[in-house]
Amino acid sequence: LARPHLRDLALVQDHAADQLHIEVAHLEHALGGLAADRERRRQQVVEALALGDAVLEFRRLGLELVIRQLFDLRLERIDLAHGLLILLEQTLVAAAENLGQ
Repeated sequence: LARPHLRDLALVQDHAADQLHIEVAHLEHALGGLAADRERRRQQVVEALALGDAVLEFRRLGLELVIRQLFDLRLERIDLAHGLLILLEQTLVAAAENLGQ
C-alpha cells in the first residue's frame, strides 16, 4: 500500500503527515474485545465439552442396550435348556410308569 506513495516523491512532499489518514487500534476497545473473545472461547469450550458428554452418554446407552440383548439371549438359552430337561424328565417318568404297569 505504501509503494505508490513512495515512488512519487513530489506527492509525498506535498502532503503533510497530518493529512494522512492513519488507523490505529484504540486501547479501550481492544480490552473489551479481548474479554469478549475470551468469553466466547470459554463458551465454545463449554459447548464442546457438553457435546462430548452427550456423545459419551449416547455411546454408553448403546453399549448398555447391546449388553441387555446379550443377557436376554443368554436367559433364553437357559430357558430352552431347562425346557429340554423338563421334556427329557417327563419322557423318563412316562417310560418308568409304562415299565411299572
